[in-house]
Amino acid sequence: MEPKNFAVQELQHYHLNARRGNVDAIAESLRVNGQYKPIIVNAGSKTGRENEVLVGNHTLDAMIANGGETIQAIVIDVTDEEARRIVLAD
Repeated sequence: MEPKNFAVQELQHYHLNARRGNVDAIAESLRVNGQYKPIIVNAGSKTGRENEVLVGNHTLDAMIANGGETIQAIVIDVTDEEARRIVLAD
C-alpha cells in the first residue's frame, strides 16, 4: 500500500483512543527527522466514521502543533472490531 497525503483537517482521531502520548516529544522528532513512517487511517465505509486515525493519533496532534498542513497515511477499510484490534495491538 502506498502512503497518501492528507490535509490534517481531513482526519479525525479514533473515537475510543485512551492512550496519552508525549506529543511534545513527537513534535520535536517531526521537526528534526520529518515524518519517516505513515500513520494508519480507516476509510470508514464499514464504520461510518470517515478518515479515522487508528495508528498515529499523537503523531497527528504533533503535526498540527508544528503547523503542518499535510500528513502521510496508509488507508485501510476495516470494521469496528478490526479497528479495535488494530488500536489495541498498536
